[in-house]
Amino acid sequence: MFGNPYYSFSEKNSYFIVLDDANSDVNNTQMNWLKNELRWSQNCKYRFIFMHIPLYDPRYNSTGKGLSLGNSTTEKTINNLFDEYNVTILFTSHIHGYFHGVWGKTAFITTGGAGSPLSKPPNGVNSTENYFYHYILVNVTDHGVDYELVMYN
Repeated sequence: MFGNPYYSFSEKNSYFIVLDDANSDVNNTQMNWLKNELRWSQNCKYRFIFMHIPLYDPRYNSTGKGLSLGNSTTEKTINNLFDEYNVTILFTSHIHGYFHGVWGKTAFITTGGAGSPLSKPPNGVNSTENYFYHYILVNVTDHGVDYELVMYN
């Protein structure tokens, strides 16, 4: 691997933070880096975070291991930081489907339907409404952020 597995950059009025949670956790070094980045990001109007594994499993009635960070202390710490520093949207994947909502005060989008085989609903869930191929088109202006869910076959 070349370079740091986690990084940030800014573009116009937005700050982007990419975290490395490939090992289902965020270590202390990365956590301290994240805190500093979130402080620094306050100069921007919007903050977008990208993680592979979601903080929490967004599927209802699901306790699937490995579909969230799985470390409740890390999950709460990160979610509290996102709330404190007014993260605009947290983007995750890992679960090959589409989910959106709010964790604490932070909006999240789980968008894992860009090409790999789709996940199956967890046991006890018969609905497949969240499992389709898609991508998210995000529009950022000085007046706000909106996004469009684009479905494809």
